[in-house]
Amino acid sequence: MQTLSTILLLLGLFVTAASAWIAAEGVILTERHATELASAKWDLNVELRDALLAQSAKAKWGLRFVVLGTFLQVFGTIAPLWPQPAAPAQQQTSTPSPPPPPVSGAPTPTAPAR
Repeated sequence: MQTLSTILLLLGLFVTAASAWIAAEGVILTERHATELASAKWDLNVELRDALLAQSAKAKWGLRFVVLGTFLQVFGTIAPLWPQPAAPAQQQTSTPSPPPPPVSGAPTPTAPAR
């Protein structure tokens, strides 16, 4: 079940990244396209063209960060799935272990009197 959950999460993140890319393609304008949009029959609206290009530049950076954030989530999700290196075995120490505690109700040994 954990594997299916991870697969669905990763698929969703990749779809989000692809969607952001498609949105960027639809929002980002080239200078030529902005010029065509800002053109009037008799003249060019330079202010509109510059505003469209500024909006496009902001959208480009914003969507790039959406894609970056999505991929960071993907890598964060798959990181626990990577094989971990084996931990080095701990060496046994030669110090004796303390004696076990006495059992309740059992007589405790006493040292012989001299």
